[in-house]
Amino acid sequence: MAAQQEAPTQTAGKVRDPYLDNTKAMLIVLVVIGHTIEPVIEDTPGNLLYRFVYSFHMPAFVFITGYMAQRFRPSVRSYLRIVYTLVIPYLIFQWLHALLEARFADKAFTWDILHPEWTMWFLAATAVWRAVAPLLLKVPYVLPLSVAFSLGTGLWNPLPDVFALNRIVVLLPFFVFGLIVRPRHFDLFKKPVSRQAGFVVLIVLAALSLPLRAQLPAQVFYYNDSFMTMADNLNDGVWWRLVSYATGLAGTLAILSVTPRKHRWWTYAGQYSLYIYLLHTLILVPFRDLGLLEDMNTPIEVVAVSAAAVVVALALGTRPVRWVSRPFVQPPLDRLLPAR
Repeated sequence: MAAQQEAPTQTAGKVRDPYLDNTKAMLIVLVVIGHTIEPVIEDTPGNLLYRFVYSFHMPAFVFITGYMAQRFRPSVRSYLRIVYTLVIPYLIFQWLHALLEARFADKAFTWDILHPEWTMWFLAATAVWRAVAPLLLKVPYVLPLSVAFSLGTGLWNPLPDVFALNRIVVLLPFFVFGLIVRPRHFDLFKKPVSRQAGFVVLIVLAALSLPLRAQLPAQVFYYNDSFMTMADNLNDGVWWRLVSYATGLAGTLAILSVTPRKHRWWTYAGQYSLYIYLLHTLILVPFRDLGLLEDMNTPIEVVAVSAAAVVVALALGTRPVRWVSRPFVQPPLDRLLPAR
């Protein structure tokens, strides 16, 4: 999902490092699990897992998106590539979501391209982030400034959701963090102590899911609301935003620490995470709109549904599914790009 999804490539005669693909694979599976159990989040078992997943999985994906945007160089070809790889799939899947909503939610068909459907916000946000990445890299002290800017926009009530502007500004610090990190910084995660610390942090985040459930509404981890929309007063809104930033940063660093460095049989799920991201919601919309998962709320049922989500995620990244869906996910428009 983060950045452009291509077939595995080789650089300088070497197969690309599977580390980030492994990270994306783990995160995209968590995305599918989170969206699958979303109808039962009011139940304690499902709610705890949901809070754990949402406390860090999107900030981590945005971080990786920023890291991969370092390679973006401003040119006509590069900006057209944003259109072909992000904007056009966004328009296609917005239309498909509108069709499903009309069919299963008994809504009038409306193809609203300005307000992203469900998960489509990430494509819109990635298009904007990648387009402005060269400018951000020229800003001194861009990371603290991005934090200050994002917190400042929390005073804007409500945050506008046109083309995912709300999430673009709230999650901006994680994108900038990824944008300024260098490959040598990832060496810190190779040490055994880092891996052990990563597991400890994830366990702590899981343990915090219970008190966070009592103290913070789930929408805090959607990163799309102003302070006053999230809370009844400004102080709570600011505090909750800071908590979401803290859990997002801690979880991002933890996932980077526990991710395997070598190729695994499931690495392909990270290489083709965009397919999984775009396709899984098309499967889930009927289940969500028809209320088919709302009664799956016992611990055993939550585990079963989560296991099914893992299977679905891995299946959607396989070669046959990619072959069928490629015209929609990766429209074959590269040949239309100029040479430069």
